[in-house]
Amino acid sequence: MGSSDQVGKLIAALADYRLRAKARRALQQLGADVAGARVAALVTDPSLPENSRWAAIMLVRAWAYASACGDLLQVVRTHPGLRGSAVSALQTITGLDIGEDEEEWERALADVNGYRAAHLQTGADAEEQGDTAAEHVELFRKALADIATEMSWEEEGYLYLRVPLEGGRKQQLVVTFNAVSKGGQPLTTIYTECGQPTASVLDTITRRNVTAKYGKFLVEKSEEGPDKVVMRETVPSHRLNLELAREIVLAIAMEADSLELEMTGADHI
Repeated sequence: MGSSDQVGKLIAALADYRLRAKARRALQQLGADVAGARVAALVTDPSLPENSRWAAIMLVRAWAYASACGDLLQVVRTHPGLRGSAVSALQTITGLDIGEDEEEWERALADVNGYRAAHLQTGADAEEQGDTAAEHVELFRKALADIATEMSWEEEGYLYLRVPLEGGRKQQLVVTFNAVSKGGQPLTTIYTECGQPTASVLDTITRRNVTAKYGKFLVEKSEEGPDKVVMRETVPSHRLNLELAREIVLAIAMEADSLELEMTGADHI
């Protein structure tokens, strides 16, 4: 538990770029029950530097702090510089993928569960693949709430993730839940693309596959377009927990992005 003075000191530290990251981590660890209301108040405070308000948005997003949704909506309406971060936080907290449509968010926040059911968002769509898929969409959402900058359930039947990496780079991944093992057990697949293969790519992916903790690289053939180097990991769904889901996604994102940089010298999203 954190005292009121401790929370106040950490909140004040959010205004100092030298202390902000450490203070944010400490507040996140204290949790929403201790610091949620005071941090949420920072989200809409016009007297604060933009970076302090951004840190507050990241915290309420990491906590999935539903009480901050009204404050986040106000940011979407009034602050172009923070709008994207506020939308991302709303999406993480609610599981809805609405974009920057202010009026649509207002309708959704009036009754999140009703809106989700009516528009077949995230878990509701996933239920078409069975209860296991719905549960694991929620598991990935919680595991990556403070990491992924985008997370949405796509009507084609997969969970889309965008993961930020060092140096301003990003990696997009998809997670599917519709495969089964030979024994009939549900499987979860994490998949990402690295770019078109180069002449030496087979040697490169063979070498990298030896050391990769999760996932394997392969060249995916396509009749409709160019071949692609991809990375894929399939896990029995019953093995997944918050820690393992987070670990696998981060490991694959970093490894795939490293190969993409080696092959292309670019960052293709």
